[in-house]
Amino acid sequence: MSHEPGTVAEALRRRIGPQITIAEARRLSVGFGHAAWYLRTVEQGAFLLKIATRQPTDYYFANEIHAQQRMLQHGQPVPEIVAVCHAPNELGQHFYIQRWIPGEDGTTAVAAMSARQRSAFACDFGRAVALMHRIEGAAFSEDALGENVLPSWRDLCATRLSDLIRSNVQAAVLPPDRLAIVEERCARMIAELASDIAPVFTHRDLYLPNTLVHEGRFKTVIDFESVRFYDGLWDFVKLYAWVFRHYPEMEAPFLAGYRSAQPWPADAARRILLYQGLEYLAALPYFARQYPSPDRLREFQGLMAQWLSERAVSSMG
Repeated sequence: MSHEPGTVAEALRRRIGPQITIAEARRLSVGFGHAAWYLRTVEQGAFLLKIATRQPTDYYFANEIHAQQRMLQHGQPVPEIVAVCHAPNELGQHFYIQRWIPGEDGTTAVAAMSARQRSAFACDFGRAVALMHRIEGAAFSEDALGENVLPSWRDLCATRLSDLIRSNVQAAVLPPDRLAIVEERCARMIAELASDIAPVFTHRDLYLPNTLVHEGRFKTVIDFESVRFYDGLWDFVKLYAWVFRHYPEMEAPFLAGYRSAQPWPADAARRILLYQGLEYLAALPYFARQYPSPDRLREFQGLMAQWLSERAVSSMG
């Protein structure tokens, strides 16, 4: 569903104040799960209006809002939510309005940074993720709301593996013999998981497009539609795939920043290896059928091939 600037501006005016003067209204090109609009007012500054498009149901919308509210409750520097608007409404979809935080997309900003700036960004980013992982959950859950709860981390991983094997059989991206190897290896690592892993706020979509940079420094993490209460080390899957793989020099300062605020488990490498296998399994049918993208599918096929190699397994512990 497309929207006209005037319609979006009027939606903001109705929630913020009828006398508000809209100086600028433009749709932003970033974002896969939302239609995002920048709206600058004369009287109250700028706002971000986000319309749910990829996951427009009540459940997913509530989950995203709840995740951001948890971040705000714990003093994290995420944008303040000033209005939450459920459908039906004049835009025809769920949307919410936030205060605008000035900043530049991390992908663009990091590419232009000096080596010293990049190191500082990575350290600050790592510490921010560690502080996010301090937000504890009551149980392991496939949402931020705590409604889709499983009795243990092993149960959640085993259930997820079973579901992913089924979806991969249907998608037929991996040959059956290779899929069987992935299943066996993941099942073995799930059985070996420590029993003392705790549920924490896990973003699950941490890569540079979901960061903001302001005046050359890390500002905040954004976009919380994929939050779950998992083992926080799950967040390192996308960090390794989409950040450290392209900027290997950022891994050490990121980990230094993370470790300054959060202990690093002795079995971290083994756990991350398991989570990589599960995430790559999820991506194959996702980009083959659900949201077809030949380029992204090829990327994940390459990552899965690397994961399956003996060299990758031995190097991760």
